[in-house]
Amino acid sequence: MSASSGNLLFYTDGSTVYTFNNLTMPNGTGLMGNSSSTQSAIIVPNPGNSNQFYIFTVPSVGGQANGLRFSIVDMSLNGGLGDVIAASKNTLVVTNVSERVTAVKQANGNSYWIVTKLFNSLNFNAF
Repeated sequence: MSASSGNLLFYTDGSTVYTFNNLTMPNGTGLMGNSSSTQSAIIVPNPGNSNQFYIFTVPSVGGQANGLRFSIVDMSLNGGLGDVIAASKNTLVVTNVSERVTAVKQANGNSYWIVTKLFNSLNFNAF
């Protein structure tokens, strides 16, 4: 995720969250995505708080019970380097998803749709 200026804020492989200077963010380990999945994670801004971002993660094949989960990063913490809020870490949204997740900005220009494909199905979830 980068700031509107283009400067890197933080990044993730779906399992660990790193600050812009490549250090592990506090509470940034143990996310339930998987770096071997097709798209392990996607980050979107919190429309209600410009300091916060949602990290949505999905498992690799075989980890469907882990499902689509989210964790919240608050960039106002850790001296501006960010911190994964422990109370939000790996919050379950839905199980039985495939290795794919995407985000689509809504027409209102502020909110996002999060879309996943159900495992072993032609059906999708949209939140």
